[in-house]
Amino acid sequence: MITIKRNLSSLITLLDILRKVTIEANFEFRTDEIFIKFIPPSGFTLGIIELKKEFFETYEIEKEYTITVDTTLLYKIIKKLGKKEINIELLRNGGLIKCSSGKSFFELRTYTVPKDERPVPNVEYESIWNIDSNEFSNLIQEHLEFSTVANFKSENDELRALMKSDLISGEILTSAKCILQNDVNCYYDIEILSVILGIKNIFKNIEYSFGNNLPCRIKGTNEELNFTWILAPRIAGE
Repeated sequence: MITIKRNLSSLITLLDILRKVTIEANFEFRTDEIFIKFIPPSGFTLGIIELKKEFFETYEIEKEYTITVDTTLLYKIIKKLGKKEINIELLRNGGLIKCSSGKSFFELRTYTVPKDERPVPNVEYESIWNIDSNEFSNLIQEHLEFSTVANFKSENDELRALMKSDLISGEILTSAKCILQNDVNCYYDIEILSVILGIKNIFKNIEYSFGNNLPCRIKGTNEELNFTWILAPRIAGE
């Protein structure tokens, strides 16, 4: 039995991100956490969510399962029930998830799959920054008004966002704090980045890492959950 109350809004935010990028995702119900790894059909991004047992009021798993879940249906169920407290049970050897709140409940069919043993890419990033999540969210939204590509540049211990379209060009100096500095200039799909803006409601700060011709990585971490988003770079001028 799993019970969640205090972090219901955070769970709904994370499931909202999931449903926007992939139809299905693998949920590994481990003894100490729920591990979710998702790779959208495009293959341009990789996401990982780790919900530690402390994220929940009750977390008791008798047997570990890896199941594939319809992300949109799960989001709708949790949002429908998620006013006060939700109980989650794995039934039929992981083939069914039952979500209940009071006298209301939904059952969602799933199917068990082998554990995904593929390692997460180990990238040595050239530039790493700590930035306020609200500032980062606003930065992405401002980009969307002018361009489909995000151009991030780091030099002289400063992180800048450059915008350019047929009729406008400009740049914004961020207040991000440098963790690792190298001169880097790289491009990413702004629309894909915009999908995860909801994490500002979960994390006060995020870690933003990137490099020349390298994927960018966005990480949010606290004592109860870890969120990682990796996005492939774009070629300048695409």
